[in-house]
Amino acid sequence: LTDEGRAAADSICRRHRLTERFLADVLELDWAQAHTEAHRLEHAMSDLVQERLSKFMDHPETCPHGAPIPGNFPDGGDAGWRLLADTSAGERLVIRRISEMVEGDPELLRYCSDKNLRPGVLVTVREIGPDRVFILDVDGDPVAVSSRLSAHVFCEAAAAPGRGRRPRRGQLAPQRPRLLRSGRGVGRGPPRRSRAAAPIRPRRQPGGVPVSSPASRSTAPQSGDDGGPLTGRVALVTGGSRGIGRAIALALAADGADVAVNYRDREQAARETAEAAEASGVRSMTVACDVSAGSDAAKAMVAEVTDALGPPAIVVNNAGITRDNLVMRMNDEDWDLVLQTDLTSAFHVSRACLRGMIRARWGRVINIGSVMGSMGNPGQANYSAAKAGLGGFTRALAREVGSRNITVNLIAPGYIETDITADLGEEVVAAVTAQVPLRRTGVTGDVAPLVAFLAGESGSYITGQTIHVDGGMFIH
Repeated sequence: LTDEGRAAADSICRRHRLTERFLADVLELDWAQAHTEAHRLEHAMSDLVQERLSKFMDHPETCPHGAPIPGNFPDGGDAGWRLLADTSAGERLVIRRISEMVEGDPELLRYCSDKNLRPGVLVTVREIGPDRVFILDVDGDPVAVSSRLSAHVFCEAAAAPGRGRRPRRGQLAPQRPRLLRSGRGVGRGPPRRSRAAAPIRPRRQPGGVPVSSPASRSTAPQSGDDGGPLTGRVALVTGGSRGIGRAIALALAADGADVAVNYRDREQAARETAEAAEASGVRSMTVACDVSAGSDAAKAMVAEVTDALGPPAIVVNNAGITRDNLVMRMNDEDWDLVLQTDLTSAFHVSRACLRGMIRARWGRVINIGSVMGSMGNPGQANYSAAKAGLGGFTRALAREVGSRNITVNLIAPGYIETDITADLGEEVVAAVTAQVPLRRTGVTGDVAPLVAFLAGESGSYITGQTIHVDGGMFIH
């Protein structure tokens, strides 16, 4: 390219990137659609685009969308190269080039480096998932490539089948993430099972007709035949050291999610929960944080989890306390502490996790409320107010982030047998049971499977809901 030609091509590249970002961010198109529409709009705006490219580029090959991509083909580029976005499942490819357009996105550059997506690397397309997320086999590891990135990766068909390709001389081998072995971490645990990509079920329209663009926008690896439906996801469970929180952490781990168990002062119980989660073949860690301490504490906790496991895609706001008393006798400290722990902490933790969920276009926020948020209970004005507020927070947040494929739901348990309720007398238990149509108390196993359901793809069309698990104690 001449200097004049390079300047013209750079100008077109900048305009193309701005157009893509506008279409993706403002009109909420996925990156493959934005890429196609950007080229179409450029041609509609000016016929000079083709003239400039044909004049100044030595190799005016066109992408499969029909419009030249400035600067993607080096001198001597092979016309047999094609975009990863236009390959099919089962193909074995050699990466030949990654477009300069990726250089403007530090996140994509870092992802390519971490996952060993570099020129000369042999890959196999395992599966093409929702929104054309490509699941690749790179050196035996599953790697997800979003439709946005696949539109900038040029490949060539591999010459002959083989067992894979070692990194070339001077090329770093891919490194698996390792947990931080701090005083609060539990460690890696047993080796993880190898998991292949699971078949993707097409989303259906209300009439039952499958559509070609499922709602999921995740860039995480999908579950495999010997993995669970949450394989590749990271879950953060606040108040996860015991009771309902412990059962939830173990249920998510059983479905394949890597689990971070939050605790305030019960470190040993949290470690036991994390170690039990590792028995499912997933990674786990413990993270100490008083979620009532404010926004900075929540941000630090989420940052620690992100460094060790990755950004949380599933957050379960389970932490809660009680300070019971009649309103006439309740002091300000008991009122404030219950609302800070049971309500405000859900806001702080959810906000800290949302940025990663929005970036991934996938997320689950599951709040654990109480039947008392709907019924009220004498002596629990602070607790009932906090849990009722959690319902309003759930509905509002669900409307805010639904377009980003993030669901937000509230589970309202009734009387659940835990170590906290074990100290209640038989008379109290009998009085509570008398209010339950099923005439029994609940167990943690009644709540945890529902959380796992809402966290998976089976619950992807449920959001903004309050689901009571109370044996019929509150029927409306």
